[in-house]
Amino acid sequence: AVRRMEEMLKDALVSEEETKGFREGDEVHHFMVLNTAAWPSFNKVHFAIPQVLLPTLEEFNESYSTRHTGRVLTWLHNMSHLTLSAALDKKHEISCPFVDGILLMTSFNTADTKSFKAISSEMLTEMSTDTCTAELKQALTRLVMSKVLIQNDKSVTDDTEFTLNKALKQRKVNVVKRSPGDAAPKGNTQHEAENNTEHLLERKSLTEATIVRIMKTRHTVEYQELIAEIIAQLQSRFKPDIPSIKKRLDDLLARGYISRDDNNRNVFTYVS
Repeated sequence: AVRRMEEMLKDALVSEEETKGFREGDEVHHFMVLNTAAWPSFNKVHFAIPQVLLPTLEEFNESYSTRHTGRVLTWLHNMSHLTLSAALDKKHEISCPFVDGILLMTSFNTADTKSFKAISSEMLTEMSTDTCTAELKQALTRLVMSKVLIQNDKSVTDDTEFTLNKALKQRKVNVVKRSPGDAAPKGNTQHEAENNTEHLLERKSLTEATIVRIMKTRHTVEYQELIAEIIAQLQSRFKPDIPSIKKRLDDLLARGYISRDDNNRNVFTYVS
């Protein structure tokens, strides 16, 4: 497990170098190009991508294929993230998993209420599988739990309706995927278990890559300041807890990526 995490972290750092030249200075889009050999296999889902997003994805595809002849990119949209500006009764910023974001963009840009059957027909493609339907239901559940959508029925059938919550109070909404410790809804337990493992590995690698990126830039950082910076950089993707961050710091210390200052144990130093 430690060796796998080491490979994942190194691959994430390589990705940082690989993608930083694309749209230099662009703070809106962030891409990660990962080597399949370094990561566990993730469920691939197929959804209809909103037209407004396609030019950027195609531009990145072309940029990458120009530099790497013969390599093929496989997009894992269910592992991606979006931040949306939503104009309900007030203006809101919704930070959410990619599937949740494109669901809102596709089904609720022109209508306030949609049935599950209508949402499915807009979101699913001929390549979509039962896994995609399960992922779609999870996205709707997250949006309901975050009070972005209102559901008219406890169970989800074709006739179940979802409505935009125009009375949403929070100006900033952070929709997060369930962590392995959260209660799971009833459904395909095998699918849920696979997703939980994927999310745990994703969060570990993202946290470690964020720590190394901060340390590589700052070189020396005091503990409390480092914790605050890690949380600030990760909170748009998920809510990191301090015990998990401490564990990732301990792992990076043990593996020699960072070290403690000899004169002040609360100060961390990047090991180049």
